Amino acid sequence: MKRTFRGGVVFPAALRDKKETALASSFLPILPKQLHLSLRQRNTELEPTVAVGDTIRIGEPLAVDPTGTIPPLHCGISGTVTAIERSLATLDGIPATVITVTNDGSHTFGSLLPPLPENASRDALIQRMYDAGLVGMGGAGFPTHRKYQTDTVRHLLINACECEPYLAGDVRLCIEQADTLTEGIRLFAAAAGIPLREAVFCTESPAAAARLSGLGVRTVLLRGRYPQGSERQLIAAVFGREIPGGCFPADCGFLVSNSATAIAMAEAAHGLPLTHRSVTVSGEVARPVNLLAPIGTPISDLIELAAPLVSGRRCRYIAGGPMTGTRIATLAAGLPKTCGGITVLPAHRTKESACIRCGGCVRVCPAGLMPFRIEAAYLAGERDDTATACISCGCCSYVCPAKRNLAAHIGKARSEMRQRS
Repeated sequence: MKRTFRGGVVFPAALRDKKETALASSFLPILPKQLHLSLRQRNTELEPTVAVGDTIRIGEPLAVDPTGTIPPLHCGISGTVTAIERSLATLDGIPATVITVTNDGSHTFGSLLPPLPENASRDALIQRMYDAGLVGMGGAGFPTHRKYQTDTVRHLLINACECEPYLAGDVRLCIEQADTLTEGIRLFAAAAGIPLREAVFCTESPAAAARLSGLGVRTVLLRGRYPQGSERQLIAAVFGREIPGGCFPADCGFLVSNSATAIAMAEAAHGLPLTHRSVTVSGEVARPVNLLAPIGTPISDLIELAAPLVSGRRCRYIAGGPMTGTRIATLAAGLPKTCGGITVLPAHRTKESACIRCGGCVRVCPAGLMPFRIEAAYLAGERDDTATACISCGCCSYVCPAKRNLAAHIGKARSEMRQRS
């Protein structure tokens, strides 16, 4: 097997050391006083199934999509619904309906889903993905039940390549919950309609690889390289296959699922919906921490446990990692299903200079694009159709000696082209 992919970057030792420091942190539980759960999921507004004043318990649904496209949203604490209102308390600052649940401290579970039988059918497994609220927890948030409805899958890749700097929650979860992950991989293989031997656990962590291979799971240990966690690059690294532009991995027989999602699937099979997720708080902090937090936990509560070394206007809070993460609009926002990390960085402004045509952005682009040319076309008000193939990894901006904001400009160009099409 190939063990690499085209382009990408290897981060310096200082950043790798910060990731190892975060990985060494065992998970801490957190019990927030309130949850703030945004009902905007993948540009769809869910409809509340509760009203202000209702008593809610752990695992009970809070909102559903009447069309059945987006899976339900469940509660991770027991308490009272104290608000349902349009709010700016969202990660991106765009108004959405937000449900606020105030904790009663009793940690009471509601009526959970019935456990699935050992030999549950493929249809039952896919239905359980929906009922339990499962989405891709690696960042994209695509509904898991929709991903597994395809009949073209031949190979399943379980993605534990947490290749962004600072973040380590997924890998730590694999180490601490290896048995649960193994069960989740088995369930995902059954839901994909393929033998378990065609499921591959993929990681850059020797510790995670050792844990899973010891449990009989087919495992591939990859060299650390960013953005190896991107599904097209992961497929290229493991199987040596390039997914053609315009095609989805499933069209070529591959299905990629995040390791945290596989763990959530194992818990769902036993009746527990998706109510919590792993999140790393790292960067410029006194102590990087891994937390198992209820969905909707205020970002401020998560950051407080890591003791930031910088604060106020001198600090940037990023949802995700520094390469692909987005600026957090307000720390009052609740943790979404798709956010696996909070990165704290000092605020700084870099001054752009003219492109020197060094070709560095071309050499590192995993999609084989010419980022400098796409940016030039965008700034000139012209169209470069190759922008639609960008995977938004940020490698081009990272290596640019002129400090060009290539990734942001290419992202805007891609968005404009998609809106026109």
